[in-house]
Amino acid sequence: MLTALPVLIYDGHCPFCRDQVARLERLAGKRFKAESFQEKDVLAKYPGLTREACMQEIKLALPNGPILGGAHAIFFTLSLNPVFRPLRWLYPLPGIKQVMDWGYAQVAARRYNIKPEDCPEGTCHIGHPPPEK
Repeated sequence: MLTALPVLIYDGHCPFCRDQVARLERLAGKRFKAESFQEKDVLAKYPGLTREACMQEIKLALPNGPILGGAHAIFFTLSLNPVFRPLRWLYPLPGIKQVMDWGYAQVAARRYNIKPEDCPEGTCHIGHPPPEK
């Protein structure tokens, strides 16, 4: 689905993820829209995007069609603010990309364990993602 703004697609059942999206909103301003893939019909807007792919990493759907994931999506989202624009070119540099992707994957795999006390859905305490709706 094409929109005027990029759309950050995140895990709305994850307290840590919600906090990080709020942080990105403060840093990047109103230059993107955020949607939880856990909400009904969100994934239907993005053909080819699966729940499994979204459970692995955050996604950023760009207005012209491509969907970025993980650390790349975070860097690009930050770079929507002109102050952080250089990040768009920094991320792909050899070494930086690999370290950022590895670090992102480590956090993403453990995100349900980061803030289990803030999990009103009751899914974080077990350290596993919530069941599909």
